[in-house]
Amino acid sequence: MILKDMFLMMLSSIILMISVLVG
Repeated sequence: MILKDMFLMMLSSIILMISVLVG
């Protein structure tokens, strides 16, 4: 369960970084 939360947090941070770089 905790591993899934960590993965979701990492994924959301990566998406945020990409959106900042693109936008």
